[in-house]
Amino acid sequence: MSFDIREEDTFRQVQVLFNEYFPYLKIEFFEKSSPVHLTPGTYKPVLNKDRKLTEFSKTITRIAPFTINKELNVKMVEEYIQSFYSLNALVYRKSGNVWLETTVTGNWTLEEQNKQGRLITLQLQDSRA
Repeated sequence: MSFDIREEDTFRQVQVLFNEYFPYLKIEFFEKSSPVHLTPGTYKPVLNKDRKLTEFSKTITRIAPFTINKELNVKMVEEYIQSFYSLNALVYRKSGNVWLETTVTGNWTLEEQNKQGRLITLQLQDSRA
C-alpha cells in the first residue's frame, strides 16, 4: 500500500491520493514563509490547489518521486516536502468532526495515525448514538 508524489502533481492530486490511502488523515500545504505550528488561521495556505509542486521546487533538476507508505512517520513526510518543495506541509488526524495537528505524535507512522483517527472517530460516533 503506497503511492508516489511526483513533482508534476498538483496539490489537489496529492491531497486526494493521501486521503484515499489514509481516510482519517489529511495533508495541507502552506507557503514556506508561513509560520508552522502556530494558532490556526495564521498560516498562509496554498490557495490554488491546481498549482503543481514543481512551481515551488528549490532544485533545477528533476526530483525523483517520493513514495508514501504506511511505515513513514508524519515528520518524514513533512520534512521531505519542506526540503524539496520549499513548502510547509502539515498532516492532520481526524477526531470525530475535528481535524487535529499531529505535531505531538509526529513520530507515529501514517498507519498508526490513521488507525488512531479511525478509532477515535468511531468511538465518538458510537457515544452520540
